[in-house]
Amino acid sequence: MIYHCHLSLFRISCPSLVNGVKSEIYWGVFLPVIVACLIQAGLVGVLSGADVNGSNSISATVVQERKNSWEQRLKKPVDWLSWGVDFRWRNEFYSNKKLERFAPGHEEYFQRYRTRLWFDLEPAERLTLRARWVWEPRHYFKPDGRKPLERNEAIFDEFNIKWRAPGETPVTLTVGRQSLHLGEWLIFEGTPLDGSRTVYFDAARLKIDWASRHTTLDLVYIDQGAQSGRWLPVVNSQHFLMAEDNSRAAVVYLVNKSLPGTQFDAYYMFKHDEPALPSGNHAQIHIFGGRAQYQPGRHWNLSGELTPEFGWKNGRTLEAQSFSSQISYLMRDSLNNKFRVTYEYLSGDDPNTPVDEGFDPVWSRGTPRLSEVLSPIFATEARGRLTEWSNFQRLGAGWSFYPASRWEFLIDYSALFANTNPMRGKAGFSGDGSFRGHLVIGRLNFGLTHKLSGHILGELFFPGNYYAVPKGGLATFIRTELMIQL
Repeated sequence: MIYHCHLSLFRISCPSLVNGVKSEIYWGVFLPVIVACLIQAGLVGVLSGADVNGSNSISATVVQERKNSWEQRLKKPVDWLSWGVDFRWRNEFYSNKKLERFAPGHEEYFQRYRTRLWFDLEPAERLTLRARWVWEPRHYFKPDGRKPLERNEAIFDEFNIKWRAPGETPVTLTVGRQSLHLGEWLIFEGTPLDGSRTVYFDAARLKIDWASRHTTLDLVYIDQGAQSGRWLPVVNSQHFLMAEDNSRAAVVYLVNKSLPGTQFDAYYMFKHDEPALPSGNHAQIHIFGGRAQYQPGRHWNLSGELTPEFGWKNGRTLEAQSFSSQISYLMRDSLNNKFRVTYEYLSGDDPNTPVDEGFDPVWSRGTPRLSEVLSPIFATEARGRLTEWSNFQRLGAGWSFYPASRWEFLIDYSALFANTNPMRGKAGFSGDGSFRGHLVIGRLNFGLTHKLSGHILGELFFPGNYYAVPKGGLATFIRTELMIQL
């Protein structure tokens, strides 16, 4: 058995149980589990304020009050300035990436080290300036031939000014680089090639909050460049593109919660894309949609969303749609057990028609909401565009519970089907199969302290008859994460 060391994380070479091919199991996968167990068991006494003998020289309440007071003075030294920092460590491993288990580089293993530093300044009443830098280099262990440290640059992922209207006027205006999370999934991330390092939009957002009517209205204009340095400087720029397209868009998003236990969303979006890469789109898309969520009682939660799309894309008329729904049952017991059933439909393109029926996922690509392991697999059908979710139906079931305070375990199963087979006749795809395969996802979220948290994620994809030789075999993805906020 051979031991290697890099960045204080150990890996052990051993025979893999998958495909009979020699692989490597990395201690980085298990490090968060070890740390979590130690802290949860109380063996790291310094984090709880106890001495080595387990006795407290000062009461826990006094220690915590002093700690909070010190932290508040440090993070907000004056009334008009506050700041913060966080660090996220991730360990990620792919096997049989793209379902090409015999291809060079089908295994990928790397670590990510993200640091973010932010400042909020309030130069005047109702006015806030916010800036946040992010730096997340990656170190690749596999495949061979990668640079020692990739994406070694620092960029602004937030740089904006926020103005709040005086008096009782419920209006807020935010202009600049900012996060935008509207609705369940379509407006989530504007940097799909960045791999969750950033999720920003370069945008102007006007938010109107009619609290008395339980209604909010967001009016948004987006001007998103593929280059991160289009508007703001980049330190040690690696000229890394954040998207395949340069995009401009307008969004109107309305949310109403006036009925008890009910929420209605209605939205319209217009998006214009110009290609920045060969895989980029030239498109104008109109997106209409509505979503409803209803809680008929303490235990049930029902939701559904319908989104038609119209316009043109890459020289073809676009007519596409998506539908998603979920029924959840909450037991409201000591473990907070929750069960859910999901159905989802995203239309797929039939290349034999003059119309493009393939659904465009808009701004839901960057952080995969469906699956990490499927992202590169779907990319082979979308000109290499990662997380280009389209052309599938998904029937899923899941269960989650809290085994301990701040610990959550989730497991989900999905059966996936293709609506059309645009890849028919190409290598790796069958001529008449429509079953994409079985997807199993397990995740453990844990909070060790109020500042230290993490998760462990494992995904398995068993391909179906939609694929054919040379594609096939079990595809896996494993990720561990630790995050500390100061």
